[in-house]
Amino acid sequence: METRDLGDAAGDLVVDADVCIVGSGPAGVAVALEVARSGKRVVVLEGGGRAREPETQALYALESVGLPFAQAGAERRVRVFGGSSTAWSGRCATFDPVDFARRPWVPGSGWPFGPDAVSPHLRAAAKLLRLGPLFERDLGHAWPLFGVPRPRPELDPATLRTQLWQWSHSPDGGYVNAARELWPRLETARKLTVYLHANATSLLTSESGRAVGVRASSLGGRKLWVRAPRVVLACGAIENARLLLASRERRPEGLGNTHGLVGRYLLDHPSPVLGTWPVEVAPRLLDRFGHYWLDDHRGRHVYAAGVALSERMQVRRRLPNAAAYLLAEPREDAGWLSLRRLTRGGGGTLDRAWDALNVLRRPGEIVRAAMRRARHRPEQLPLRRLALVCNPEQIPSADSRVTLSEQVDALGVPTVRVDWRADARERDAALAMLEVLDRELPRLGLPRPTPSPWTRGEGDWREAFVDHAHPMGTTRMATDPRHGVVDPDGEVFDAPGVFVAGGSVFPTGGTAHPTLMIMALSTRLGAHLRAALEAERPASVVSEALVARSA
Repeated sequence: METRDLGDAAGDLVVDADVCIVGSGPAGVAVALEVARSGKRVVVLEGGGRAREPETQALYALESVGLPFAQAGAERRVRVFGGSSTAWSGRCATFDPVDFARRPWVPGSGWPFGPDAVSPHLRAAAKLLRLGPLFERDLGHAWPLFGVPRPRPELDPATLRTQLWQWSHSPDGGYVNAARELWPRLETARKLTVYLHANATSLLTSESGRAVGVRASSLGGRKLWVRAPRVVLACGAIENARLLLASRERRPEGLGNTHGLVGRYLLDHPSPVLGTWPVEVAPRLLDRFGHYWLDDHRGRHVYAAGVALSERMQVRRRLPNAAAYLLAEPREDAGWLSLRRLTRGGGGTLDRAWDALNVLRRPGEIVRAAMRRARHRPEQLPLRRLALVCNPEQIPSADSRVTLSEQVDALGVPTVRVDWRADARERDAALAMLEVLDRELPRLGLPRPTPSPWTRGEGDWREAFVDHAHPMGTTRMATDPRHGVVDPDGEVFDAPGVFVAGGSVFPTGGTAHPTLMIMALSTRLGAHLRAALEAERPASVVSEALVARSA
C-alpha cells in the first residue's frame, strides 16, 4: 500500500484503477480489505489527512431544517484518515431477525435478504472489530461464559427480551481505529494507493450512465481524476447522498435519482431519556443491567445488558422495534477513575497529585471495586446520574431527507440541507417500553424510574428525540428501482459500476448501533467486487500521468 497526499502533488494528476473507493472509514476499509485480495489496482480517496483540520471539517457544513440534527456542527462526522472509527464509542450490536422482515405496520420495511445472508460477513466484521461472541440468536450460552448465573427472575418473554451490546476493543485499551489497526493490514498490497486530502467532488459516468471514474480536489487547488470502471461510495449516509445528487454533469437530478429517492428515508437512532433514578439505587440496577466481562485469548470483551421489545409485543401492538439501556454517568472524582489514570501514566504533576490524594481519600470505594473485579464483574463507580435511554426504531419516511442547498463549499460542491423527522409511532414504541418496564422492574425486585416530563405529555415529545450520530437510509437497498437507490449487491440501479457502502443502504435501521452491520455489508460488497474482478482477464494499468490544470 502506498499513501500519497494530493495537497503535496506538483501538479494535477490522472490515475487509472480497477476500483476507486471514496472514504477510508469502517465501510471503506472493509471493502478495500476484500478487493485488494484480487490483485487489481485500487485507489482510495480520503478528503482529510491524518489528523482533524478545521478547514477540512468545514466541508461537512450543513443546514438543519427539521428536528435539531446534532451533526449540523460536523464534529460527529470526521473527515480524516480512518473516518468515524477515529471518533466512535465502540458500541456494537447485531440486528434482530425482525429488523430484516417486512412488517405491514412499518411502511418501507423489509430487506432484500434475511439475517442468514449476512451472518458469515457479520462474523468477519466482528473479527475486524475485535469483538467477542455475538450471541446472535441465543443468549443461553452467554451467562456461563461471563462466569455469572443467568439473571433471575427472567424477563417476561411476551413483552421483553434481553438485549446485549458489546464494545470493540484494541490492545491499547481504546476502540478499533481503522487508520491505526486495519489499513496497516494492507501494507503488502502493492497495487493499492491511498490519496489523502483528495476530496471527491463528483462521480463521472459515460453517456450511457456507466461509471468511468471520480473527480477529486485538494483545498489547495490540486485536481485528481481517477479513471475506474467501478466506484464505491463509502463516506457516510449524508455524503453518499450528497455526491450522488451533486454529480449532475449527465443528469440534472444527479446519479441514481431517476425516481427521486436519493437522499430520502433518512434514518437515525433517536435517543429519548425515558426516566431517571436516584444514584443510590444504582448498584441494584447495574448488577443486572450493567456490564459483563468475557475473557479469551484475544483479551477482555465488555458487554452490557439491556432490554428490547419482544417480537410478540411488536406484532401485538403494531410497533417498531425498541431497545433500552442504562446510562450511568460516573462522578469526576470517582476514586477508581483516579487510580486508573495513575496506573496509565501521563498527565501533569498537579493532576497526578490530585488523583493520588483522591485515591487515599476513598479507600472503601477502591476496595469494593477490586472485590467486584475479583468476582469477574466490572466495578460500580459513584454516579452523578443514572438514566434510562431508549432507542426506538425509526419509521422510514420519504419526507425525512437530505437535499442540496443553494450554498457551495470551498471546493464548489453544493452543501446539504437536512430535514430529519420523527414519527409518532416511534414515540409510541418508547412509551410502550416505559409502560412494560414499569410493570416488569418491580417483579424483578428493582425500582421504577421517575418518568421524564415528555412521557407525561409535558412539552413537545420531539424535543426529547435527539439523533445518535447514526445517519442511515439515504440510498436504501431494494429489489426494484422504484423503491430504492441500490440493488441487493449495493450497485446503483441507473448507474452501473457505481456502488454504495455503509448505513445509507439500510432499508430500516433497527435499534442496533450500526458499525458492525456497516462493516458486515461492506465486507459482503467487497467479496462481490473481488469475485467480479477475479473473473475478468488481467487488465492493463495505465501509469500515473500529469495533466494540465485546464484539462
